Amino acid sequence: MTTTSAPDRFATGFTREAVEALSRLKEEPAWLRERRLAAFDTYLQLPLPTRELRPWKYTDVSRLNLDVFTPYAPPADTPFGIPLPERDRRAGVLRQRDSAPGVLDDLASELREQGVVFCSLDEAVRTHPEIVEAHLMTECVRPETDKFTALHAAFWSGGIFLYAPRNAVVNLPLYALLWAATPGLAIFPHALIIAERGSQVTLVEEYGSPDAAEGILSLGVTEIFAREGATVRYINLQRWGKSVRHFGQQRALLDRDASLSYTTIGLGGALAKSTGESIMRGPGANSLLLGLFFGRDHQQFDYVTLQEHLAPRTTSDLLFKSALNDQARSIYYGLVRIGPEAAEADANQENRNLLLSNGARADSDPVLEILTAEVARCSHGASVGPVDEEQIFYLGSRGIPRREAEELLVQGFFHEVIARVPVPEVRERLEQAIDERVVI
Repeated sequence: MTTTSAPDRFATGFTREAVEALSRLKEEPAWLRERRLAAFDTYLQLPLPTRELRPWKYTDVSRLNLDVFTPYAPPADTPFGIPLPERDRRAGVLRQRDSAPGVLDDLASELREQGVVFCSLDEAVRTHPEIVEAHLMTECVRPETDKFTALHAAFWSGGIFLYAPRNAVVNLPLYALLWAATPGLAIFPHALIIAERGSQVTLVEEYGSPDAAEGILSLGVTEIFAREGATVRYINLQRWGKSVRHFGQQRALLDRDASLSYTTIGLGGALAKSTGESIMRGPGANSLLLGLFFGRDHQQFDYVTLQEHLAPRTTSDLLFKSALNDQARSIYYGLVRIGPEAAEADANQENRNLLLSNGARADSDPVLEILTAEVARCSHGASVGPVDEEQIFYLGSRGIPRREAEELLVQGFFHEVIARVPVPEVRERLEQAIDERVVI
């Protein structure tokens, strides 16, 4: 009996044969190949999300033709377009090009001594199969979440694996950079973060692509497990090229006294639609969710968040901000759910939107669902409005042209979010990325 070798580059379209070929190319174990095939069967059974579903009310994907995308491609021969952080300000860097597994540039020796594992998810399947098998899309984000997530589970490639053993401390941030440069490629970034009891880790995940690489589809998933007393800081910065469409699922499970700081920043792409969920299932767990988005031309950012309090004395805080120019649009739908067992829960949710043109639009829908009377606090707020003309006048009276004045106001508007990112090295990198993109 002869076996067919897997191609380096796949034809367009998503098929069962392509799933099998991808698994052969990676020489994966049987359990992973079976999971991919099961996820693909789920993908075939599920319909595309419709606008009848509340989280999809403002984003219509009925005309999205998935058959035109290539599910896998080797790295394009183009320069890596995401700047590397300075060596003394990072604990390690994992760089991925297109669908190929990422390459680890360096990893601090003290992390290796503590048993911290930071590598591509493809490599982790070989080196830590028992951990990957137990956690990969089994409990946190499941393939049946929706059609896009099922497709991701069938075709993910490369990815990130970060494992911090008990009481390990990673002081400097780890970086995972993904550069997609092949036109027509479907890219499936996956981050699996496991922080054991008492550990502390920071991961910065960045996506980027050149404007010339048209027709890229990104379907991303992030899974975070924060065990008892662990601290996880996760920052996602996307600066996709102007034609990229991105759909993502980001979810964290927090055990007793675990802490999550989650930041998402959207600067690029034609369409970015993501869901960020913090599930506080252990007493004393707490989470901080931060987001900011700058849109211009016809960009659309559609974000859904969930702060779910399942246990007593849990705390969550959320601040999402967008600034929009031209015909750009932002949509925010956020749910705070306090369960019947979440006595003394404390939750806050804020969404603020700044309109820089008459054609820009923002829709905000914060929602509270409280299932216990023993709540310490549960509040929310939203605002949509133009720049303050008095502030523009004040800056103009100091000789600053209106366009520069608006840029200064946007940067100040965003500063409240950036200032709450708990890692100084990361704050500076985010500020630089925003300064480069915020052009009125």
